[in-house]
Amino acid sequence: MDMIPLQIFIPLNDDKCAHWFLLIMDLNKQQAEVWDSQPVSGSEEHRLEYVSVTIEVLKIIFANEMTKTRDVYFHFPSSTIIVPEPNPRMDNNHDSGIFVIRHMQYYNREWFREFNSEDQRIRLALEITNHPHNEMSESVVAAATAHNQADRHANIACNKVGQGFNNAGQILPQS
Repeated sequence: MDMIPLQIFIPLNDDKCAHWFLLIMDLNKQQAEVWDSQPVSGSEEHRLEYVSVTIEVLKIIFANEMTKTRDVYFHFPSSTIIVPEPNPRMDNNHDSGIFVIRHMQYYNREWFREFNSEDQRIRLALEITNHPHNEMSESVVAAATAHNQADRHANIACNKVGQGFNNAGQILPQS
């Protein structure tokens, strides 16, 4: 019989450098997976400390809070901390949040092949905006439409001013 996957996805933020990384607690394998798109020399120990503290907090929550509400004891196992391969690396300093979100959405799939930062940011914004549970979707679309119309009017005005300058140069006599 196949085991039901039991995983807990926990985004963590290294506040020393404003970097997001992901901790995945795989309860079946008793492993803590660390998905870090920008491991920096010297940061490993600091980030592993975040992971260790998070695991200890989870043990307390499962041992105390979960048993109180469900009256069932669930043993949160000790975990081996691993860094899975492939663990894709970003090539800039601003996409760690995108990597964390995509790892959570597409766990154990190679979503990062041919990663394009701008494309992923646009796709994610559209997914959030168009999600059926987004109660503000219509407001966001209306605001974006209004912004695009304002941009279009501003571009038309700039083009007319630019044409005016070009025409002025043609009217002035050449010396």
